[in-house]
Amino acid sequence: MNKKHAQQQFITGLKKQLTLAHRMIEELKNANHAMNLHIQDLKDEVSTGNQAINELAGIIREMDLMIMHPDGAVISHFIQTYREHKLGVTQ
Repeated sequence: MNKKHAQQQFITGLKKQLTLAHRMIEELKNANHAMNLHIQDLKDEVSTGNQAINELAGIIREMDLMIMHPDGAVISHFIQTYREHKLGVTQ
């Protein structure tokens, strides 16, 4: 009876360890899911940042074309429009 009791305790201990292992696996799954959501958020932020950078690059290219245009009236018009926008004045 003593050997059987020891075996039963050993089996009970293994069941407890198995239950604990299952809980840990579920916690890791939840943590992994949360991390995947966080990674997706970061990817979205990077994408938004890249889009803003591309828009700024386009504006800089346009400004460069205006500045380098052989007709000075183009840049004068740009400067006037910029000043009006900056001052909140519309004509």
